[in-house]
Amino acid sequence: MPSPVTVDSGVDALTHALEAAVSIFASPYMDAFCVQSARLIFDALPKEYDNPGDLAARTDMANTATLAGQAFSNAFVGTNHALANAVGARFRIAHGRDNGVFLPHVLGYNAGLRSKFMPAPGYSASIAPDKYAQIGRVIFGGRESQESRRRPFQGVDELLNHLHMPRSLKAAGVAEDEFLRALPDLAMNAFQDLSNRTNPWMPLVSEITDLLKLGYYRVDGRAR
Repeated sequence: MPSPVTVDSGVDALTHALEAAVSIFASPYMDAFCVQSARLIFDALPKEYDNPGDLAARTDMANTATLAGQAFSNAFVGTNHALANAVGARFRIAHGRDNGVFLPHVLGYNAGLRSKFMPAPGYSASIAPDKYAQIGRVIFGGRESQESRRRPFQGVDELLNHLHMPRSLKAAGVAEDEFLRALPDLAMNAFQDLSNRTNPWMPLVSEITDLLKLGYYRVDGRAR
């Protein structure tokens, strides 16, 4: 595959794994798929990007895409995909690229305390922070929960930078006037997307709008 397809499909697979891990339908069985998939992606995707002829890395990515597919086929995805679906349909940006723009912001959103929790059988409070810490411990190490939770967020940032992915919709070529004109429709389309139903928090339209603005104006949490 050409490099853009390699990168976009790899980042989409990582988003599948990280969203399925904190889905309200997540289970220990799906956790195994999510963690192994994310571990392989963090290792193999940079190798594949740097050396397109690395067949071992490509094999790992083929396997991990399937693992992540099994995870989200059972646990489904979340708000990251809702945002990417709306934006990609409007501005014709590759799906993995959209997911990469929003992934750091949605990770932060899910790790915090929000307006509307999505209860599910088996737990009565958000488990997203604990699940992110679990992923961090397995893949990046760390003993304290806060440090373990921080490491996958840092890993995502470093991976996206390594792959030279656009870190904002502005960097992806979306004109500001077009974005602002489309913003109300984008927010409503993302809000109505069924992917939100398995997100650990059910975002309000105002929160969707804030995430869209973060995706346009901010890179690594800083206004641009």
